[in-house]
Amino acid sequence: MRVGFTFAAFIALGVATSAHAECADFFCTNVLIERLVVYHDGDIAIATSGNESQLQCDSGIYSYIEFSRSDESYPEWYANVLAAFANNRPITIRMGDGTGICKVSYIVQDA
Repeated sequence: MRVGFTFAAFIALGVATSAHAECADFFCTNVLIERLVVYHDGDIAIATSGNESQLQCDSGIYSYIEFSRSDESYPEWYANVLAAFANNRPITIRMGDGTGICKVSYIVQDA
């Protein structure tokens, strides 16, 4: 019985630690939001547990992912980012294709 429990705990630990945060190409996958910045105009920026400098777009000098209040999806993105930040939940962020400033295409947050 004890061996079965130890084995199950070992497997659970392996599964829990196998999902790691990373940013590459146009995705930041399974990242935690480590910093949330709200600017005076209402735009927001986030720093994640991934390395945004590895993205194929320009994340700026501070390697932040920025969300413009002028974007039509801003209210949904802000709600999703704030919920993930407040609850310390990982998210995946997809950037638009291109080498300019990082522009968010969509955000995924799993239960």
